[in-house]
Amino acid sequence: MFRKIALLLLVFLAIYLILPDVHLSPDAGLWVVQGNNPVSDKNNLFNALVGLSAAADENMTTAGISQVQEANTKLAEFLGSDEHLQTGAKPGIDIHWTEPALVPTEGVIILCEPRAQDCRDIWMSQKDTIEQLLAENKILLNRYQELQTFHEYRNTLAIDIRSPFPDYSTLMTLNRLYGAGIALRYMTEEPAAALIELKKDMVFLRRLISRADTMIIKMVALSMLKHDLYLYASLMDTRPAEIYQFDEIPFLTEPERSFEEPIKYEFRMNMNLAHEIKTYPQLITGDLGVPAWLPFPLYRVNHSINMIHAALANSLHKSQLSAGEFNQLSFSDQNDIREFRPGWLSYMYNPIGCILFSISLPDFNKYIIRIHDMDGLTSMINLKRHIKRENLGPGDIEKYLKQAKSKHFNPYTGQNIDWNPGEQTLSFQSPGSDFVNNKLNLVFVETPDE
Repeated sequence: MFRKIALLLLVFLAIYLILPDVHLSPDAGLWVVQGNNPVSDKNNLFNALVGLSAAADENMTTAGISQVQEANTKLAEFLGSDEHLQTGAKPGIDIHWTEPALVPTEGVIILCEPRAQDCRDIWMSQKDTIEQLLAENKILLNRYQELQTFHEYRNTLAIDIRSPFPDYSTLMTLNRLYGAGIALRYMTEEPAAALIELKKDMVFLRRLISRADTMIIKMVALSMLKHDLYLYASLMDTRPAEIYQFDEIPFLTEPERSFEEPIKYEFRMNMNLAHEIKTYPQLITGDLGVPAWLPFPLYRVNHSINMIHAALANSLHKSQLSAGEFNQLSFSDQNDIREFRPGWLSYMYNPIGCILFSISLPDFNKYIIRIHDMDGLTSMINLKRHIKRENLGPGDIEKYLKQAKSKHFNPYTGQNIDWNPGEQTLSFQSPGSDFVNNKLNLVFVETPDE
């Protein structure tokens, strides 16, 4: 019995050694070539983002350029060293990536979140606190406003899972503090100027969303835009006479919605990792306690790359569907666009590649949902603007929502936006494993009897 099993294993091993790896698919080959998007270092918003948290006496763009060059050099040195092959080893990234020299003061966390509640009274009660925070973080806020002047963006860090990230936490915190300052100005002394600043910030964030070439910066910018839009909607309740200054919010454009560059970036990063594993199998055998040569006949690099491309191409296709098509095909029982999964023949031909594939690629559905959710939020804000402009009362809103369904609707169902008269909120439901209720407050100010 033992001899038969040993013979069978030898036969399988011979098959693995004889069968060659497949060729790289033509479509995957097209994705290998990185797009040509030349941006000078000094005009690159990415470099400024990297240097956002540099010391107060440094120029953030100059500091960012230096930090990116140092990180790429350190990573190249690491990949060329024996240390690279040690289990758990990481490149010695400079400390300013993990311990920024300049960070926002802690008080920002107490600021009211317009996505969650009506903040008007809270902002006024926090007036002194907000003004103090604006003064304490003046350098960072000045840098945030300088970011708005950049028009080009390109990630210049090496495409590698060990490359560091810019300080996105500080960027999002500054967006929130900047918004609180705008709200205070709008409510107290300079409504027109404050609204101009908010619109300028939204233009900047939409430009960043359209230029984003990685999924993380696209989602960070999308979250910041969502904050600005909720702030915009909240300010509509503050000065009824100023409602004419609020413009209709345009829906996301095709470049803003596109996942093409982030998904291709994800492909190149996984492709580089696949080649690295083929060259240095000890990267995955170190933790298993098996010889480094053992996975050699069980791992096909081109086949692995082709699988990665097929899965990401499927995600890209789904991202190009309308919200209604995406919702129906991804979350209904008649799902015709299923997630790519390797079959049993692939597991026999390339077992290690299939296992690595199954645990490495993220679920892009949640990112696609966030893009479509912006359409629903935009519809709600534009509906609120019209309701305020026409001075519609609570009893007139449901009828108006049905009339406006052809232009402003739940992007997933095509039905009208929901109205809850008790809560005085507009809302729509968003799909996924957990149904999230996206809400927008409407505040009706009762006119006292004369």
